[in-house]
Amino acid sequence: MKASDEKVWQPTAVQNLVRYAPSGTYFARFRVGGKLVWKSLKTATFSVAKQRLPDTLRDHRSKIESLTAFAEGKMTVGNAADVYLQKIRASILLKPRSKEYRELMMDFIRRSWPSLFETEVRKVSPRDCELWLSRYQQRYSPSVINNSIGTLRAIFDQAIGSGARFNNPAAGLSRVKIRQKRLELPSQSILAANCRSLDSTSAEAVSRKSRRVSRMCMTRHFSI
Repeated sequence: MKASDEKVWQPTAVQNLVRYAPSGTYFARFRVGGKLVWKSLKTATFSVAKQRLPDTLRDHRSKIESLTAFAEGKMTVGNAADVYLQKIRASILLKPRSKEYRELMMDFIRRSWPSLFETEVRKVSPRDCELWLSRYQQRYSPSVINNSIGTLRAIFDQAIGSGARFNNPAAGLSRVKIRQKRLELPSQSILAANCRSLDSTSAEAVSRKSRRVSRMCMTRHFSI
């Protein structure tokens, strides 16, 4: 770094973390594949920048590794998943909670099929996906299962888009039917009985109130 740059870019006690003096904004400064990368952490607070730095380094390096895998034709499911998550996080159409839910589905898939993400995408077969689903259905609710199937398909779609494979092994997975809770209404006889009970209760309440008013009036009359 030149002497003139040092006045603008101030180093910190944390490796790969520098401060842009004119605005006070912190940046991640690191190398990937011999290329120097500058990435804004979008904060002027040191503690916040320090927290964001590891995720920024990991996400960027993961993206570069995935692109390298695309170029070499050796994409793993993990590489395709990283690209999918990058698009989800960068989407302006999805709300934060929707993005978090997509990442949660990814985490569920990873836990239930740990070896998947280290496997080359071209080696995953429809039968592999079917075996995974048979195990997965025993652990999660229908809504989670259906959303996880959609996530798995989206991951392989990334591989298809890059030319790493020509079909989607999760395309034939069947979604689980979500049963709607049946609303059971009381029969007409029960409704009629309840209405009669209410009428009786209301009449009795009115009668008690009338008797209280009469006693008050009589007490007032005799006191006069």
